[in-house]
Amino acid sequence: MTAVTNISPMRRFLELLLTRQFGLFIVAGGLAALAHWGSRILFNEFMGFRVALVVAYTIGIGTAFALNKLFVFPDSGRALDTEIRYFVFFNVAAFPLVWGASVFLAEYALPRAGFNWRPREVAHAIAISLPLVLNFYLHKFVTFRPQEPAADDR
Repeated sequence: MTAVTNISPMRRFLELLLTRQFGLFIVAGGLAALAHWGSRILFNEFMGFRVALVVAYTIGIGTAFALNKLFVFPDSGRALDTEIRYFVFFNVAAFPLVWGASVFLAEYALPRAGFNWRPREVAHAIAISLPLVLNFYLHKFVTFRPQEPAADDR
């Protein structure tokens, strides 16, 4: 007789945040965030803050996909274009949050709080981190979810 363990969904949710895979996701995401953040600073030399946020986001998405595909999630057996579509979709869906939080913090909240040291850089760094946990779960269970074997392969 096998013992049945009854782990609550919330406990399982939290346990996944203590895994090596989540740690690797944070490292990959941190490197992608640096590419995103740094490119936004560079782009700001040639374009306005709001437009630079959009252009830099594409750098972050590309970097994040490559790092996650190589180091975080094992080969799913799914087509690369399927993984790319899901990855881009989830990250584009998160963009309004990142853009809105960046603009709100940089142009309103931080200046009104008397925080004047590099408000754009600080605001953007905070905003980039907002979708972190949700993105981990979406990419683990959707984007890079291992493909089910075909019925004739079973």
